[in-house]
Amino acid sequence: MGVRSVGCCIVPDDPFDDQFGPPPPPHERPWRHPSELGPNTGPPITFVTRSVRRAPARTWLVGLLCTMLGSLLTLGVVVAVGGFSSPAPSETAIEKQYVDLGGDPQTPIDIAEKVLPAVVRIDVTGSGGSATGTAVVFSSSGYLITTADLVDGALTINAIFNDGSSAPARFVAADSESDIAVLKVERNGLQVAVLGRPAEKLQLGEPVIAIDSTLGGAEAPRIPPIGQINALGKRVQSEDPNKTLYGMIQTNLALTSEATGAPLVDAKGAVIGVMTSRGYDVSAHRDGGLSSRQKETTGGTTKGPGDETVFRFATPIDFARTVADDLIRNGRYAKASLGVGGEDLSPQEAKRWEIPGGLKITSIRPNSPAAVEGLQVGDIIVALEDDPITSWDSLVIALRKHRPGEAVAVWYLRSGETTRQPKLPRLEERTSSR
Repeated sequence: MGVRSVGCCIVPDDPFDDQFGPPPPPHERPWRHPSELGPNTGPPITFVTRSVRRAPARTWLVGLLCTMLGSLLTLGVVVAVGGFSSPAPSETAIEKQYVDLGGDPQTPIDIAEKVLPAVVRIDVTGSGGSATGTAVVFSSSGYLITTADLVDGALTINAIFNDGSSAPARFVAADSESDIAVLKVERNGLQVAVLGRPAEKLQLGEPVIAIDSTLGGAEAPRIPPIGQINALGKRVQSEDPNKTLYGMIQTNLALTSEATGAPLVDAKGAVIGVMTSRGYDVSAHRDGGLSSRQKETTGGTTKGPGDETVFRFATPIDFARTVADDLIRNGRYAKASLGVGGEDLSPQEAKRWEIPGGLKITSIRPNSPAAVEGLQVGDIIVALEDDPITSWDSLVIALRKHRPGEAVAVWYLRSGETTRQPKLPRLEERTSSR
C-alpha cells in the first residue's frame, strides 16, 4: 500500500483500489473524501504531547510484587469458595413415604435378625389346655409385654428366648380391655426392643412385618410375612363391650397362632405395635392360623366367602407402653372418664352445624365429671384439649392421653352455638368401657 499527495496532505492509497478500480466522480458518489470538501476554515488542530516521567526501577519492582501478591490472594479466594469447581446440581425434593421392603428379599430377614433377640416365645398351660404366643422384651430387667388373652387363666408360663434358653415367667398384671399383659422373668441384661413411633406418626401404606417366636432358632430363619398398614384408628368389636379395642393399627398380615403378642415392626426395625388375636373368626381357620377374616358389610348385605378381606390388628406401641407402665407400678391400668354416653354426629347434622363431626351426649351418669361441670344431654363435644372429637372412638383415644384427677378442657356445641369457654371437668377413673 502506497501514499499519495492530496493538496497539502499525505494520505494512504485506498487498499480497495486494486480490487475495485478507481472511485467514481464526486457527483456520482453519495460520499465525499475530506479533501473534496474544500479548505478547512475552522481553527487548526493542535496535537499536545505530554512528557511522562519514568518511575525508578525500584518503584516498578514494588508495583509488580504487589500485583502478583493480589493475584495470588484473589486466586486463593476463588479456589476456597469453589469458583473453579463445577456447579452442584440442583436438588429435587422427593418425599418418600415408606421404604419398599419388597424390593430387597433380604431386608425382612435383616430386620428380623435385629429384633429377634428381644422376641420371646411364651408357652402357657391352664385349666383349658395349653397355648403358645409371643412376647416383647421392653425392659432389660426382665419385663415382657404380651396380650392379656394369651395369659388369661394361665397356671404356668414359660419363656423361651431366641438363643434357646428358657426361664419361668411370672404374671405381673393384665388389662383385658386393651389386651395388654406384663410378665416378668428373673433375668438381667436382656436385649430390649427399640420402641418406635406413636400411632399418629404412622402412615397408611408403609410396609410392616410381624416377628413371632417361630422365626430364628437353630434352623434357617424363614422370611417374616410382609404386609402394609391399611388403616389406622380402627375399632375391633367384641361381644363383650369391655373387650372392644379402639385406635388399632390394621394390617393385611397373614400370621400363625404364635403371632399373638408379636411385635409389629416398621422398615427400620422399630416396634410400632403389639399384635392381638382379636378381630378374627377362629372357626374359619383349620390350619390354626390367626389371620382375621373380617366380613365387610355394605347396605346390610354381607359379602360372600370369596370377597373376604384378611386383616390383623395391633395395639399402637405408645398406648401399649402406657398400659404396661401402669400395670407394673399399680397393678392395673387407670382409665380416665368423663362419665358420658354418646353417639356419633350424623353427616347431615355435622353439615348443618358446619363442623367435621362430633359426639352428641345421650346420657350422663349422676355425679360424674360431666354432670358436675354442667354438661347436658344433647350437647355436642367437638374437642378435648387439643384433640378434635368427631366420634365416640376419637373421644376414647383422646382420653388415653390424660389421667384420672386431671382437669381437661371440653369444647362443645349447645343449640348449635360454640361456647366461648370450655367446661373443665376433673376426670375420674372408670372400670368399664364407658
